[in-house]
Amino acid sequence: MRPTLTELRSWATQSIIDSAGPISTDATTIGDSISMAALVLDRATWRGGSRTGADQALTTLRDRGTQLRNILLRIADETADAGADLHGRRERILSYVADIQAAGYRVSDTGVVTHPDESNRQTAARHTQAIDHGLNALDETDEQYGSTLAALNKAVHDLASGDDTVTIRGGGQISPTDAISLLKGMDVGKRREFFLSLSESDRERVITADPKTIAGLDGIDFPSRFAASEINIRTEIVRLERAGNHKRADALRQLLEQAENPAADSTAPKSVGDDTDSERTFLYTSDKGNGHLIEMVGELTPETRNVTVYVPGTGTKLESMGSNVKAARNLAKATGGPVIVFLDGDLPQKLGYETVGKEGLKSLKDSAADPRFAKEMAPRLVAFGKTLDAEIDAVAPGAKTTYIGHSYGGSVVGTAEQLGLRADRVIYASSAGTGALDTGWHNPNKDVERYSLTAPGDPIHYSQQLPSNPHGGDPDATAGVTRLDTGYYGPDENGNRTPVAGAGGHGDYWNDPGSDAFKNMVKVIRGEEPTAYTERGSDYPIAAAVEDVLVPTTRFHLPPLAPVLDLTDGDLNLPGPLPDITLPFKLRLPGLS
Repeated sequence: MRPTLTELRSWATQSIIDSAGPISTDATTIGDSISMAALVLDRATWRGGSRTGADQALTTLRDRGTQLRNILLRIADETADAGADLHGRRERILSYVADIQAAGYRVSDTGVVTHPDESNRQTAARHTQAIDHGLNALDETDEQYGSTLAALNKAVHDLASGDDTVTIRGGGQISPTDAISLLKGMDVGKRREFFLSLSESDRERVITADPKTIAGLDGIDFPSRFAASEINIRTEIVRLERAGNHKRADALRQLLEQAENPAADSTAPKSVGDDTDSERTFLYTSDKGNGHLIEMVGELTPETRNVTVYVPGTGTKLESMGSNVKAARNLAKATGGPVIVFLDGDLPQKLGYETVGKEGLKSLKDSAADPRFAKEMAPRLVAFGKTLDAEIDAVAPGAKTTYIGHSYGGSVVGTAEQLGLRADRVIYASSAGTGALDTGWHNPNKDVERYSLTAPGDPIHYSQQLPSNPHGGDPDATAGVTRLDTGYYGPDENGNRTPVAGAGGHGDYWNDPGSDAFKNMVKVIRGEEPTAYTERGSDYPIAAAVEDVLVPTTRFHLPPLAPVLDLTDGDLNLPGPLPDITLPFKLRLPGLS
């Protein structure tokens, strides 16, 4: 029910936020108690009917106890989100009221604004409208969370009373665990149909029975995967803290914090009812390897016309992907559609040059030069593409998909295309190659549009030209791929713009929404006409400099890979975005110092 201003002032919204922690702790205590009971029973040595009965009782207790723990974790998460949203709205409304009262306006307890000066009547009416909008938005938020928490409370009651079965189509009843088993054996389409045929409360039961499985099952609707992932994150935080991995636990804890809503227009004046922050949503999270996740930045709605999947490059992991998520948020703002950051697998964490002096070519193992990571992640991207298509067909029919692979991520996307990834548009951004397999692309969409975006002088050009490049061909020179202009960065404080080029041109444009390169990606995603490549400098500036000296003298034209062998600068210029290796000598050529 919509509160009066007096009632709103009495709302202790911070206490709602604070209560989430104890609820989460209680959930963990329940889980610990069940685990301890199981451990004690496992150590027991007696046999017979009583032991069999104890085992059966404990199995039932474990299943229901795990569900109870997970329901409580869901309650903790929804409580934290409710507290954050209600607290923010409350503060904005009361701050607004205080400001206009300080300006001489009178505000009734129901939010009606007046002013003793009749000339301010229209302004007072606008203030009344703003407060009314804010109170209505707060009331709507309160009702939404209230409904969700009431359903979770009912789930706790049903579990306690033993009514924890799931009713399937036709009226049959099965356990949530059996429902999970059925889902695992279905293809993506049937899985989605079966799960959504369950009632909302039954879907909640299945989610809390095995959130790890639900979050990772392609075909499950996105909101259900979001809910399952939140449970998994809270469970993992506790486990990691106990294992002493505080860094990873902190990284997961940050995922639960609210972030800027990309749908909010940062340039427009904020209404009292506007909520500029929202909870982050994850389709999948895992503590495997370097930390795996699939995050949706923005919302998929019936009005959505475009969806982007962004696969980042070398060095990306759970603890260091803040800049990738920020770039995705900027892209979502500019395109008006959600951007999905896809990290369902490990990416290389080194470039390969670090130990080349000691290990030689062995240093390339598990590096950016190793295609193993692309080959491992690509099948998951293909599978995810199918579940994304199913979600789009159900929620936003006709919305177009764009897959962007940056640097090593380009090899992942290219390999996925070789394995049958369906996409409407693909951008190979500063890409390592077109795919790590010895085959062509097999995108089932014959009308797919492909683009490359590589700045002049980007060191990735050299690795693209390596003989037998393990990541495939050069996207810029591949038939059917349109090379896009990278242009200039956005203007600095003096209005000056510099070209997107050189080593910085490999990725800096991702951090500059005002750059031509970033804007060209936006145009592709939105289905607009992008700007084709305009040459502003050599793709191989070092090779060009060497050739300017050697050709007049030797009349021998160097291939683009000359800088790999060029020793005139006292170092070995490694391919791709790899820093040079200093040599103990320097070869001098005429005209070069």
